[in-house]
Amino acid sequence: MGIFDLTGRPFLLLYAALFVGALIASILIPRWLRAEGRAPAGLDVEGLAYLAGGAGRYVDAVMARLLAARDVAMEAGGKVRVLAPAAGRGAPDRAVLLLDTPAPWHKVSATLARQAARVEARLVEAGLLIHRAGALQLRFWAIAPWLALLAIGATKWEIGRLRDKPVGILTFFLIVTVFALVVRFASVDRRTRAALDLLRRERDGRERLRRAPRAEEMPLAVALYGTGVLAASEFGAYHALRAQGGGDAGVSADSGSGGSGCGGGGCGGCGS
Repeated sequence: MGIFDLTGRPFLLLYAALFVGALIASILIPRWLRAEGRAPAGLDVEGLAYLAGGAGRYVDAVMARLLAARDVAMEAGGKVRVLAPAAGRGAPDRAVLLLDTPAPWHKVSATLARQAARVEARLVEAGLLIHRAGALQLRFWAIAPWLALLAIGATKWEIGRLRDKPVGILTFFLIVTVFALVVRFASVDRRTRAALDLLRRERDGRERLRRAPRAEEMPLAVALYGTGVLAASEFGAYHALRAQGGGDAGVSADSGSGGSGCGGGGCGGCGS
């Protein structure tokens, strides 16, 4: 008897088992296929931030640098007041310091997000991020088990419908499968093995940086652990703003997804 001739309960049990198998395979396949990449001798805070949490973490690291240097200050309503001249600054800092003050947060965030594209390109060139075409191929292999499972379920659903059998539970399973497929597609991590090793080395032995960073360490602490390191500091208002807006506020030692994603724009931290 073929699997499509199974009655309802046996087929649903088989489908559930195949679902678990597809879940495991969709996690393991990208890990097997992850590019080795190469790690540069040193990587700046901006690059580390993008690797750890994508464009969102990059924005936070630059803001942490500006706040710690007293170049900007947070005001009520999430506005950013510029306190220093832009002359002689790097591109991301200058882009913020040239904004009309006080600048609404969405404008500051959009300005820095545009700067993040340059960091992404630099990381791809350095062998720390998979280029977008390669990431698309990786995404396909990650969702291949879900596509196969969906094909099996859809075929059985059509057979059941033609035979006038109840397909309500199978319909629910198919919806869950589509949801899992979409999530897996979006969460594939673009970081190479060299990038993940680099992040592990940077975080190694820096527990104090995660708990109580000094002002000059704020940019690196935020880059590696997220804005949660600012929660108990004088810059807690920025953490509250990011947490309230669904930003990258995590402090997990293995964070990264992307968000913003390590999936599409970064990686960060997003998946396997």
